Amino acid sequence: MKKYSIVYVINSMNTGGAETIVRDLALFFESKGWRVTIVTLFKNNININLNRQVEIYSLEISRNPLSLVSAFRNYRKLLHSIEPEIVHAHLFYSILFTRIVRIILKIRILVGTLHSSKETYYLNYLFLRMTNFMGDLLTTVSTFAASELERNFVSTHNSIVVIPNGIDTKKFRPGKSLDEFIETNSLKFITVGRLTRYKNHHNLIIAFSRIARKYPRATLTIIGDGEERTPLTDLVSEYGLCKNVYLRGHSTDVAEYLNDSDFYVHASLWEGFGLVLAEAMSSELVVISTNFDVAFEVMGDCGIYTNGFTSEDLFQSLDFACSLSIIDRRGLGLKARKRVVNRFDISSMYLNYEELYLRLINEI
Repeated sequence: MKKYSIVYVINSMNTGGAETIVRDLALFFESKGWRVTIVTLFKNNININLNRQVEIYSLEISRNPLSLVSAFRNYRKLLHSIEPEIVHAHLFYSILFTRIVRIILKIRILVGTLHSSKETYYLNYLFLRMTNFMGDLLTTVSTFAASELERNFVSTHNSIVVIPNGIDTKKFRPGKSLDEFIETNSLKFITVGRLTRYKNHHNLIIAFSRIARKYPRATLTIIGDGEERTPLTDLVSEYGLCKNVYLRGHSTDVAEYLNDSDFYVHASLWEGFGLVLAEAMSSELVVISTNFDVAFEVMGDCGIYTNGFTSEDLFQSLDFACSLSIIDRRGLGLKARKRVVNRFDISSMYLNYEELYLRLINEI
């Protein structure tokens, strides 16, 4: 069997849903015998574990315009040495970079994946529309994102392929037996995500201050890091929640934290897909989420939705979750995992991309 070569291009390999998907795809295709290379546009700390066989390079683009010249030279040299069948760019800046470079650099197949319609604003839509002819295929992770991109004429109608993100349901699985679930009857909440404004942690903490007063044994663990860490830490102190709310920073083992929790809270104002939401569902947690753009696409009727994004909205849903009986909580958890296994198991994502790549190789 011919050994194919693929280059994944992405903004960075720090923590995030898109970075996790690129890692998973890279490791899968490396295990299938492909030569896999990851190229990042910007200099960054790599917080994603990778197999030694997956090569990774950084173009180290900075605000200095001369760094673009150096990045182009290094990228061209790398592609000449690898001669990949496919270049697969993830996120807006990587898609734009690879499309523009293709004007003067031969690339056999160029695929782009947008992980959210929110990645793009008016000028971004314009640039994607202008460069659409430079790519061979555009994919996205949800039908909502695909419809938004088509509505803004980023690509022609029905030409965007939707491949939902995949969850490793063997890794993200329930950590408590039924007996342990009944015995503990705890109120452990968790949320995972970068500490940035759109994740809405500040309203979640304010809402949880009321939960902590009503249910003193309730706890909230926040996994993630970012520019909002200091103001959020101050907010926890301001509301006297040092014994109820814990900011744990970045973690490489989210599955372990999920297994030690009972409820997952997703307070985001928007998401491209909500990868960790699906991971929590796969772990049989009761999930509470704001009704962001693609929430229903992920959760269906297997969780609790807030009526809005305010602290009051979050409190009402958290309070309702606390009032559920053990049987109801268990039932929601089982239903949530079944949905993820049936719709978002990672093996389906691998198969979809493998079929897509091979079809493009045979056609182009």
